[in-house]
Amino acid sequence: DDPFLELTNAAVGVDNPANFFDSSAATTRLGHYVGRPGGIMERFSFGGPNDSFNKREQRTFTIGDTLSWTTTSHALRMGGEFRHNRYDTNLPEEQATEFEKFDNFTMLLRGLATEADTQFGITDKQFRFNDFNLFVADDWRLSRTLTVNAGVRYEFFGLPTEVNGWIGNLNFDALTNADNPVNAFIVPKNVQNTGFAAVDAAIAASQKADNNHTLNGQDWNNLAPRVGFAWTPTDRWVVRGGYGIFYDRPSAAYMNTVFSNYPFLREQEVTFPASAVPLNAAWSQQDPTFPFNQYLPNEIVRTGGADARCGQRSHRV
Repeated sequence: DDPFLELTNAAVGVDNPANFFDSSAATTRLGHYVGRPGGIMERFSFGGPNDSFNKREQRTFTIGDTLSWTTTSHALRMGGEFRHNRYDTNLPEEQATEFEKFDNFTMLLRGLATEADTQFGITDKQFRFNDFNLFVADDWRLSRTLTVNAGVRYEFFGLPTEVNGWIGNLNFDALTNADNPVNAFIVPKNVQNTGFAAVDAAIAASQKADNNHTLNGQDWNNLAPRVGFAWTPTDRWVVRGGYGIFYDRPSAAYMNTVFSNYPFLREQEVTFPASAVPLNAAWSQQDPTFPFNQYLPNEIVRTGGADARCGQRSHRV
């Protein structure tokens, strides 16, 4: 509800293709304008920073129990725990546009930038994953001065899935054409259409994995033994020692590394004309209904001028 959000890209004449996919303030807001690092515009920056509207909400539901049984020489414990993790995330990042590397203020007044960035597609994701563990341990009092502890724990960390199957990955074994990687992209078997033709066409062109996470090798062997002792040679001295193997789940933030993967998101970086990218027409040739898979392979070829001899075969850009 900040009044600043009323100043949008559209209000200053910047046409952003991401608005086709998302009409929230994260996208319609005024983009980010940044001067060139190391130059006279190094400290120049205004507009919404990229992380302003990022969302990360993690909730964990846990149920567990432990049973203890004690005798004269044993203290036995056994139990287990189940955790259901929900990680909802939305990282619009540069979706609202970003114009960078202004050499001077006159460049901005002329409506030109050195680089223009945006991305568009599906950015709202709902990840789910389950963990569980079992353990048994015993404190065995061998004598008045020596106690031995032994036990074993089993940990399972489930691979993350997305509620709608909106995650993508890359299977290099399926790459049959080095010039066109489309066949190597995979999506989960539970993938749902998004309602956007550009994304759904790319989903249809991707291979379906035989699971809901697109990853290889669920880890089932996290067996963690532990052993230790406590020895009391005198009333004033206690010697302790132990050894164990431990497993833990990394932070759920690692899923952000695959968050922007094709076929659900397309990133655009415009650097042409050199040092003269028009702010109001940087993405004028972007059709938000054009299938994402049709951008691959993406190869820019110079067909004239001094560097023409370096050209490769021409593809759609």
